[in-house]
Amino acid sequence: MPEPLPGRDGRADAGRPSATGPAADPTPRPDRRGSPTATTGRRALPDPPDDPDTGLRADPAFQPSRPQDWPPAAGQSQTSPKVAALLRELTWPEKLAQLQGLWLGADDGGQVAPEMDSAAPAGDFPDFARHGLGHLTRLYGTKPIPPAEGLARLIGYQRWLLEHTRTPIGALAHEECLTGLAAWGATTYPTPLAWAATFDPQLVETMAAQIGATMAALGVRQGLAPVLDVVVDARWGRVEETMGEDPYLVGTLGAAYVRGLQSAGVAATLKHFLSYSASQAGRNLAPVHAGPREALEVFAPAFEPALRLAGAQSVMPAYVDLDGLPLHADGAYLTDLLRQQWGFTGVVVSDYFGVEFLERQHHLAADLAGAARTALAAGVDVELPTGVAYQALADVDPDPALAAAVDRALTRVLSQKEALGLLDLEAEIARLEALAARAPDSLDPPAHRAQAARMAEAAIVLLANPTRPAAGRAPSDRPRPDDEAAAHARPDAAQTTTQDNPDGVGAGDHAAPAHLDATSADTAGDDHRGGSNDTSQYNFNWVGAGDHGAPATAPDPAATAQPLLPLFPRPGLRLAVVGPNADRSAALFGCYSFVNHVLAHHLDVPSLLDSPTVLQALRQEYEPAGASLGFAPGCTVRGQDRSGLAAAVALAQDSDVVVAVVGDQSGLFGQGTSGEGCDAASLELPGLQAELLEALVAVGRPLVVVALAGRPYNLPAAVLESAALVWAFFPGEAGARAVAGVLSGRVNPGGHLPVCFPASVAALPYNYRHSQMVAANGVSAIDPTPRFSFGHGLGYTSFEFHDFAPEQDEVASDGWIALRATVVNRGGRAGDCLLQLYGADPVASVVRPTRFLAGYHKLALAPGESRTVRLLAPTDRFALVDRRLERVVEPGLVQLWLGWDADHLATEAVSVRLTGPTHRLGAEAPRLTRVEAL
Repeated sequence: MPEPLPGRDGRADAGRPSATGPAADPTPRPDRRGSPTATTGRRALPDPPDDPDTGLRADPAFQPSRPQDWPPAAGQSQTSPKVAALLRELTWPEKLAQLQGLWLGADDGGQVAPEMDSAAPAGDFPDFARHGLGHLTRLYGTKPIPPAEGLARLIGYQRWLLEHTRTPIGALAHEECLTGLAAWGATTYPTPLAWAATFDPQLVETMAAQIGATMAALGVRQGLAPVLDVVVDARWGRVEETMGEDPYLVGTLGAAYVRGLQSAGVAATLKHFLSYSASQAGRNLAPVHAGPREALEVFAPAFEPALRLAGAQSVMPAYVDLDGLPLHADGAYLTDLLRQQWGFTGVVVSDYFGVEFLERQHHLAADLAGAARTALAAGVDVELPTGVAYQALADVDPDPALAAAVDRALTRVLSQKEALGLLDLEAEIARLEALAARAPDSLDPPAHRAQAARMAEAAIVLLANPTRPAAGRAPSDRPRPDDEAAAHARPDAAQTTTQDNPDGVGAGDHAAPAHLDATSADTAGDDHRGGSNDTSQYNFNWVGAGDHGAPATAPDPAATAQPLLPLFPRPGLRLAVVGPNADRSAALFGCYSFVNHVLAHHLDVPSLLDSPTVLQALRQEYEPAGASLGFAPGCTVRGQDRSGLAAAVALAQDSDVVVAVVGDQSGLFGQGTSGEGCDAASLELPGLQAELLEALVAVGRPLVVVALAGRPYNLPAAVLESAALVWAFFPGEAGARAVAGVLSGRVNPGGHLPVCFPASVAALPYNYRHSQMVAANGVSAIDPTPRFSFGHGLGYTSFEFHDFAPEQDEVASDGWIALRATVVNRGGRAGDCLLQLYGADPVASVVRPTRFLAGYHKLALAPGESRTVRLLAPTDRFALVDRRLERVVEPGLVQLWLGWDADHLATEAVSVRLTGPTHRLGAEAPRLTRVEAL
């Protein structure tokens, strides 16, 4: 335990969301268990629950400090008596102290945040915290420290505040938690882009609850996640941190994460509000040129479910300026939209150095005090990571406007601390001491590792798996079976269609609504899509993904024409494993993992994680069956050394099958090929990896390309034609075993793309939710058609849809659209069918996308099983932002269909007429599509 600390005496712009009145902070009656309330109000976070079988348990005696008459009845004051008393009692310096963070050790922990050296505290903790402290920044996430040591430090800081400040208030400890708690040895889950590839909110919620349990066990009460940015440019380095390019997918998964994290008593922080991902040319922190309609229709809806439905407790603004005004200074979004229109009453925390940037980067203020005034007026309550700008106000004589802004921020901060139990500091210290008495030895317990494995397996995307020639047939002679093409003929009147291999055809083989661009998928054609994936002729005897059994009879993959995958383990099989990511465990992790975020600066410190490399996992998967594996890296991720290429080619020539593991190294600020500040100039694979793949294709052996990556890439044409392609968005500590399981067939891949794969940077920025004007046409030489579409993903079984139809042809504009369909697993293996419901608004008062995701649901089906499902889509899924910047549902004809992906229809489109007046969405408008299995 550290030595005791020494004592010390102690207005909205035109065209932006309009204000509806003075800044308000309405708070509904909070629900202690976190269920949705009338609006997104402040609610007490639940007590940290026990996490069975992990050793990460909360103190059962802990109860947040809460007076008996709280929450107030409707119409009464929204501020609790205890908070109101503190507002009267605290001095000006004490008030400001509660609005500031402090990053201890930021000056010697490595470059883990941009420009962090400029914000290192001038003095030690007692000097900075003599009037109190709002946040303790990254106590565990700056250097590798054991849990017991971190708890001892936290207790020491809280005890010093208790003994040496005039009005003792606990500091709130926050940490990064994007891929798991960013602490030494904590379970590292897949990156958020991989969460999105699962299309499974329950998996995300369970993961987040585990992350929250780990944080609560260490005394951490706020997490800086989830990231709700909507991808528009694949070059942007932070694509890996997002949940894809569809705001509905991002919003629903983000809400699931918030529910999970806050169920453990840890406040979630939504970031980055708003439009951060639309930065110019995909460059980090570059300006954003989005109009107010685009901001409200594309980027804002990704945040709404986490706020309205999950009750997120905190929001972080984006660094960027939107149409010339930085978000940290934009009251139209931080106050008018977020608080007055959406009813948010939680805390807005700055992005690290975001308030300082108003002076140093955006030049909106002449000094730090001016930057602080601007941020407080806009609605930024807390300055992180260290209060450099807000501290500059300590010697300022506040005018009424500044005093009011500080009191508004302080009310929110103290109310959050009250809900977390930090206003009763003696009780908080007792709780922390109880946690320290049973500090866990490991932050990576078996139950958490198992969840990381489930998520990795569900997230891996099989992009292509073409039918390859039988033994003795040259690869160039690969036929396209007539029956494969026939399987994708236009659906008949009964609307029966098959996903035997939906990727082998263009849009011309699928029925499309008349208003949809028929060429939008046609140019993708057969070049990048594979053959049949129906493996029903094989004897799969696995019960589930976790069963490591082998087929009773494993067919020789060279005996007949069939897909390359699954590649069953068998005696005598010679695998050549090549590529720069084959034998590097760091290649499994995202930029906000502790491994790449912090340990990259402490190379002599072990990760403490059981995270085998892909090479090690393949050996575990194949060698027990008698297969042999050789390895040659070929090249590095981004280097230009060609000396290893020849050895990789020679190994491939002496093999039966080649597995090439390529992709990214995630890092920060130019230290990687993906991650924050690691923006890409092109979508070609970094370094010599494309050259390596082309050399391997030329060998003529069957090739499996596995990518461990943070973004989509444009692969060489030869690879797209000849290879089986497996994409894993940084799958985390269990990712290598998941990859090996997909290759062997132990795991049936179920991931689907949450982002499209552009065929060229010339098409960027691009989003599948584009208007008709964006589609390929005869007036531009640039074809924006993606290589692989949003929602694309193959597996080892086949599905059919039958009888897709609406229950009613007309629905009120404020009602629900009910549809039915029958889903059949016609393959020989159990699998999850992803129902992707797409919609379109053919005629509207503003330009609309040709298609958008109206709902999704994963349905588990046994071989031969058939299920009828009912899809209930609120008409609000067809809402648009009209010319007055109001969100409305307009009457008229709308269209819906099920798709294999965004560009390939699985059913005919059906039409439903919305009747009645234009419906303006209120606070309680339903947002989510439901799916019921009948």
